[in-house]
Amino acid sequence: MKPTVEPGGKAQIFRDRLVLGAALLIALLHGLVYLFIVPPWQHYDEPNHFEVVWLTAQHGRFPSSAQIDIEFSRAVVKSMIANDFYANMGFVPDTQAENFRIPGYDQFDEPPLYYSLAAIPLMAMKNASIESQLRVARSVSLFFLLVTILTAWGIVSELFAPGHVLRWLLPVSVAMTPAFVDVMTAVNNDSAAVAVSSFFLWGSLRLVRHGFSVLDLFWISGAAVIAYFTKNTALSCLIILPIALLFSLLRGRLRWAAWSVLLAGSLLVILAGLRWGDALYWHRATSQPAATRQVSTQAVLGKSILVINDRYPETPYWIAPLTQLLLPQSYHDQAENDVVTLGVWMWASQPVQARLPALNSNFGASAPQIVNLNSEPVFYAYYTFLSQETRRAWVSLEPSLSPGQAVIFYYDGFVLARGQRPLDQPPRFTVLDGSRGEWGGQPFENIFRNPSVEQAGLRIQPRLDNWSAKLLPNSTRASMLLSSLLDWPATGWYMKFSWQLLLERFWAVFGWAHVKLANPVVYRLMETWMILGALAAIVAVARRRQKLPVDVIFMFGLVVLAVWAITLLRGVSYLFDFRLYHTVARHTYPVIILVMLMLLYGWLEIARGLEWGLKRISGDLGEIAQNRTVHLAVVGLFLGLLLALDGYAIYSILMYYRG
Repeated sequence: MKPTVEPGGKAQIFRDRLVLGAALLIALLHGLVYLFIVPPWQHYDEPNHFEVVWLTAQHGRFPSSAQIDIEFSRAVVKSMIANDFYANMGFVPDTQAENFRIPGYDQFDEPPLYYSLAAIPLMAMKNASIESQLRVARSVSLFFLLVTILTAWGIVSELFAPGHVLRWLLPVSVAMTPAFVDVMTAVNNDSAAVAVSSFFLWGSLRLVRHGFSVLDLFWISGAAVIAYFTKNTALSCLIILPIALLFSLLRGRLRWAAWSVLLAGSLLVILAGLRWGDALYWHRATSQPAATRQVSTQAVLGKSILVINDRYPETPYWIAPLTQLLLPQSYHDQAENDVVTLGVWMWASQPVQARLPALNSNFGASAPQIVNLNSEPVFYAYYTFLSQETRRAWVSLEPSLSPGQAVIFYYDGFVLARGQRPLDQPPRFTVLDGSRGEWGGQPFENIFRNPSVEQAGLRIQPRLDNWSAKLLPNSTRASMLLSSLLDWPATGWYMKFSWQLLLERFWAVFGWAHVKLANPVVYRLMETWMILGALAAIVAVARRRQKLPVDVIFMFGLVVLAVWAITLLRGVSYLFDFRLYHTVARHTYPVIILVMLMLLYGWLEIARGLEWGLKRISGDLGEIAQNRTVHLAVVGLFLGLLLALDGYAIYSILMYYRG
């Protein structure tokens, strides 16, 4: 990378503008193709997003859920039925039902900006068909695609001198990515979030490259405010706001000071944001400020007990206050429909009725077990089943029958053992950590991990944890994300599978993530291309670190890692729910420009390596090097691959919906 230099006269300015115009034209034409070939309603939550747009146009302001129009809901679902939305689903909604609503998750709690803008053209066509209004609303998303391409050109122009291949290759590549263009021509606020995030990244880059200026400060400040009113995925990019300001102020000989402040600030944030003391392997949804693990003289096994304060609610609301995932090997080697015995010592701060821990799996939950607790530890146990066909299993602690009481529940000595063990006899543990012992005259291996709660783990500082639940997707707590990362033996399979899906869906998965390329081998090819490009980019940065803008690379690398990590972890809260959510790549698109820049830079490095190899073989570069044939061949190969992928994607979409 080289700093931007002044163009070589009007001819260079004309060529740059021509490149931008060509990229915008490609994006426009490509977007129109996807706008029309994808049938109505065949995007993520598109009926529900369109409902908010339509109601905004009708009322002239952002609506609430109380303003739902039943006749409109019926019209939308009738259109969905007419367009074969429910084909092969096995059911069709009854549109004549009383108080009928569009199925799915409503979007009334989303920020209003996108819906207000998309509603503007609909105000003039209230009598048009539902499908026509939908396509007009999609065209507003197409506008945000063009803004994103403009931003891609702006970012690459800040980094590379006129004439560099990436000045045209980057915006064209972004404009030709099939799944991205599909999302950017759907009725959803993702399109606006991507455009706003990209615009913010451009402004941040200008601050770092050119130094502090009031104009650029207004730029990124305005973009940050707009992001707040657009979607929470756009807020992920704002983590680099203080870094951009710091690098813009401390420049030249003071750059060492910027790095020192950044290092010291990062350590301070980590130390202030982390706490020690939660029970290891127990994932918290409870908002209780106190640690879930406490030392107590009432401990039955060891010195520590597990604590749930019923006064504090859970976030997300559908998850029990505390849960533990069972290791896959603990039930995969289970005999089919084998009986297991679940037990625990349990008591409370006052006499109260409570639920015992529940064993859950993708097949369902164990029957609720209600007991009477007092202030002294008592052992309780019951029989349930754990099949070897289980895909996911977890134990949930949701003791309260009337949440919100001023009651504290205590647990110790969890046990989950194979077979029918005596319910009226507590087990005798042979080790203090409770991992094994004897029960009913027979030895057992405890399926629970950290059953005596002696092992402590990290958590997030309570105020920060509560704040994170307001920003992160699905109201997930940062503590749950952290505990999921630390519980790799139980969550690793999900992380690996989600990563695989992200790599596929980044390029070419459509509809509601159910329309895929006709031949899955193409995904393996694109994943290989992506991994090789990323590795080559890392090598290139390592080789040229003295000549490259390390501050920019650090800033952009951090935001890419943050956005992809949040997307990868987005579904961890559903590991404790009967519906497993698989993350989608659209939430990584706020940094698609940076990801594509990294991949392209890596493949240009591969081209340089091939040229160097030819030189070593032939003794001189000769005509190949002089004409940069290898370099151009790699660029042409990539463009050809992207065109082929796009053509195959369009073919796959058409074939899916036609047959």
